[in-house]
Amino acid sequence: PDINGVDLADRLRKYCPSLKVLYMSGVMDEASVPFPTTDPHKAFLPKPFLPPVLFQKIEHLLQARPA
Repeated sequence: PDINGVDLADRLRKYCPSLKVLYMSGVMDEASVPFPTTDPHKAFLPKPFLPPVLFQKIEHLLQARPA
């Protein structure tokens, strides 16, 4: 409860560098995401979104090759 999603993902990626992370938020926009969106293992999906868009983001992350 004392950690946000970005910090949690960063901690987990220290143990599993190839961990794929999909960030979602209804408050943030893509310009305020605190990490480079060019990382193939990270993606951002602003709310609201439709299921096909969610599925597309997940598929893109799952197909990303290890760095």
